[in-house]
Amino acid sequence: MVSPDIFLIGAAKAGTTTISDWMAMNPKIALARIKESNYFSKEIDPNNFSKAFSSISPSIPSKYWEGDKLEFRHQGFIKDSQSYARIFEHSQEGQKLADCSTSYFWSKKAPDLIKKNSPNAKVLLILRNPVDRAWSHYRMARKYGLTQEGFLKELEKDFLSESVWGRSQNFYHLSCYSESLKRWMQNFDKSQLKIEIYESFFDDPQENWDRVCDFFGVEANSISELDKKHESQDPRSPKIQKIIFKMNLKSIRLFVPEKLYFYLKNLLFYKKPEVLSSEIRNKAMKYFTNDIDRLETLMGRSLSLWNQH
Repeated sequence: MVSPDIFLIGAAKAGTTTISDWMAMNPKIALARIKESNYFSKEIDPNNFSKAFSSISPSIPSKYWEGDKLEFRHQGFIKDSQSYARIFEHSQEGQKLADCSTSYFWSKKAPDLIKKNSPNAKVLLILRNPVDRAWSHYRMARKYGLTQEGFLKELEKDFLSESVWGRSQNFYHLSCYSESLKRWMQNFDKSQLKIEIYESFFDDPQENWDRVCDFFGVEANSISELDKKHESQDPRSPKIQKIIFKMNLKSIRLFVPEKLYFYLKNLLFYKKPEVLSSEIRNKAMKYFTNDIDRLETLMGRSLSLWNQH
């Protein structure tokens, strides 16, 4: 069984794709060919995904595994150890193996399983203002046609529902950090678990990435602030987006002229990102106040920067 050296466990929508890009640029790190394999999140069952969720998280076709060299994929849900080992076959001697699955922070089973499989692993966690994380998540879901309701209504709906990966949206649940962090702190001590705060981490990316590389035990590589380009777009009509993904029309880009594609894109999406109003932000923050208090106690530090709006 392969034993990764590095785990980037989340939080979702907290810059993990950008950081995985930086890992891929580092010659001393071998990023898994499937960035989010979700291998240790054993409670996730793709067979139980909703149709809408399955449309944006399709299963990996068997043909994918037939080649000698695996192509890079953003996400998959690997269940067997042989396939998990294969996503690291490209690694070279001396490289650290890295698994960047954000479901691990949510999973109740992953911390213990990862500790048993990779007892000496280094684990990186990025925590973001819970409202901003939920808002970013909501914007992505709306882009994919997974939701048509307003942000506060969706947040309330998720607050009242059970957290099930692949069936509930988890806008609320993935922004509640304290219980998840407690599980990880029970398995990994401070020498193995590094917690960064999104808002300050990306203020000085290179300096903070240098520190993270030192934590990983690898030489730091040069990065660019411009690499952080994974923001979502806001659709003019979420209902139309739902139809596009339901009918699998997202692949239209492959068949229409580039000018027509961008013309259609401008019709479907606003040019400027939608900004969360102070009124809605304050109402949304009430869902997370108690969890932030518990998180501050766990971490032994103030998170008052999350109130600076």
